[in-house]
Amino acid sequence: MSGERQDFSRRGFAKTFVFPALSVFLIPALTLAFFLYAQSSYDRNVREHVIEQLQADDSLSHSDRVDAIDFFSQAKMSNLVRDDEFAAQTDRTLVFRYLVFRWMIWSSIACLAASVGMLLIGSVCVVFSRGSQRALYRSLAVGWQVMRVFGAFQAITQVTMLVMLSFWVTALLTNTYIVQLISFVALFGFIAVASLVHAIFARIPSQLELPGEVITFSSLKDSQHAALWAELREICNRVGTAAPAQVILGVDDNFFVTEQAVTVGSQQLEGRTLYVSLSLLKQLHGAEAEAVLAHEMAHFSGQDTTFSKKTAPLLALFDTSLAALYESTFTRPIFYFMMCFRVLFELSLGRMRRSREFRADRIAAESTSAIDLSTALLRTIAYSTYRDSVQQKLFNQELALEAADIATQIEQGFPEFLASFVHDGRIATEQIAHPFDSHPPTIERLKALDVDIQAEATQRQLKSVGDGRWFCLVSNAESIEREQWAEFEDQFQQFHRSVLAYRYLPDADNEIAVVSEAFPLLEFEGKKGILSIDYQQIKYDAWAHAVGFHEITSMVMLDNILVIGLNRDGQANEQLNANHVPWKEVHEAIGRYYERYQYAKSYCDSATTEMMTSRQ
Repeated sequence: MSGERQDFSRRGFAKTFVFPALSVFLIPALTLAFFLYAQSSYDRNVREHVIEQLQADDSLSHSDRVDAIDFFSQAKMSNLVRDDEFAAQTDRTLVFRYLVFRWMIWSSIACLAASVGMLLIGSVCVVFSRGSQRALYRSLAVGWQVMRVFGAFQAITQVTMLVMLSFWVTALLTNTYIVQLISFVALFGFIAVASLVHAIFARIPSQLELPGEVITFSSLKDSQHAALWAELREICNRVGTAAPAQVILGVDDNFFVTEQAVTVGSQQLEGRTLYVSLSLLKQLHGAEAEAVLAHEMAHFSGQDTTFSKKTAPLLALFDTSLAALYESTFTRPIFYFMMCFRVLFELSLGRMRRSREFRADRIAAESTSAIDLSTALLRTIAYSTYRDSVQQKLFNQELALEAADIATQIEQGFPEFLASFVHDGRIATEQIAHPFDSHPPTIERLKALDVDIQAEATQRQLKSVGDGRWFCLVSNAESIEREQWAEFEDQFQQFHRSVLAYRYLPDADNEIAVVSEAFPLLEFEGKKGILSIDYQQIKYDAWAHAVGFHEITSMVMLDNILVIGLNRDGQANEQLNANHVPWKEVHEAIGRYYERYQYAKSYCDSATTEMMTSRQ
């Protein structure tokens, strides 16, 4: 649920979620209306035909004819064929068509009733979810189980309705049917249903992968980490909770706890896990770090992580199913319907998460001090903001990085940045990032702690350089941090280099080297020679000239022939027979290499336009 800020005003919520959700009623309502009309139309036509036959039947006496006409004038054939004895004497095709009509009418009514029922059940679950963490989990568990059955039922039934409508609308109104339309609806409807059912009933892996150095519960007791263990145990005693089973030491810019399964390298970790940022510990005063860790331990004492562990798989399944529903136009109305409840559950989750953060803040402030916790929060926000700016500046560079040196730049520039960040007041408007939960705005947390950011004591502590006392409690902290940063910076450089390959229309040797590394020369053996593809062109022995990506205006498959439109004097296109080359590999390579060229062209054009605009 991250991304752009949603409009949760009444009008915004209705426009964005409620009104689209009502589209789930559209197909069943249209189906009900059409097949009621179809059944009525057949009743009328059959009645007219039967009466016409009775009037022309000379074998009937006058009174019998009048009685029969009166009977069929009053009775509906759709009701008569429900009687097995009567149906056995009636044309089988007619009986079957009435059966289809009746089936579709009841299916549409069932869909409409299911949607109304889901509205009621979902609404009750959402209201109930606001009670407590336990109530939220139970309502989400019940709501999800009902919704996934509802989603599968609606998808199967509504796709069936669309297939039936694609046949019967034209058959009834024009006495013809369009095979292509029926086949199209049936094929793509089946694909949509299969994708949804797979997503709804799939098992989502919930294991979290983290980089870092693991200190387990047993190793914390040994002499190497005795001081760290003693401090953690003291905090846990004050907060009133058991110690974590393991601590992960890393260089990400946050602290958090979890009870989800965690993988660090080849280690599989279960139970309570505390993640500690060594880089932040180095910047914090000892009392500030203690307050942060007390806050994290408070999440354990409130069973916050226990309920997060339970709800995470449900939310993952919910979101996976929503993604499958959104992919197909046929199931898009069901997506909007279920998305409406997902958003309402997210509001309950957000409310609960904020409540948990305020509770953890209160416990941490009571067991340490409100000022230490507040300045720790503010210092952490400043550090994250500065780190983001350093990384963004490096990422925006148009030359491949010889060395990232992110850690060095942060350590050298952070003290000055912190001073300016505190002075201009931005620090109180930011929020702390978290891998699992959303945090309340910092200004609200400070207000709840009754801490004035402008107070002299707060300003003095913020402007002082952190003593890193907890960093020193970690044995070999310097080497562990250095190793973690080296791994992170190497990944950063590799990612930056891969992105540069999509920015360059290379002409210099260093640019050609970067693009060629990501998009090397590929060669395929074909029936008419070698076909080769590199970052700038496609070359084939059967062609007189290579095709540069800059010349291509279009690519279209016609009867197994790839027709490449060209912007070239004297030649309108070039052709490639898919049967003459390993087409699957060639098709994927051409698409990927040409897509790179198009992105790079767009990027360079935008950069040129921006530069010209800035000069003006």
